[in-house]
Amino acid sequence: MFPSLSEGYGLPVAESLAAGKVCVASSLTSIPESSQGFGIHLDPTDLQSWIVMVGRLLADPAELTRQTRKVAAFCRVTWSDTAADVLRSLNVGNE
Repeated sequence: MFPSLSEGYGLPVAESLAAGKVCVASSLTSIPESSQGFGIHLDPTDLQSWIVMVGRLLADPAELTRQTRKVAAFCRVTWSDTAADVLRSLNVGNE
């Protein structure tokens, strides 16, 4: 669970998903983007929605299995991938 109100990127969410774990996270800032659509995003100020979702995952093994299978498609982005994207966008090494 990551109910952050403000996060620069959402690295804890990406790390959780890269480890194959279902992540219930904030719907604010760039957190949904960092999950690539594989996280479950909720308003961090809506406590009831968090209680309901976590309760559902704990009480319904089929739902947890479905979410876990979905997470398996998460594409981990490494620092090397990021650096290569930056260099490519700057057209470095393509002269």
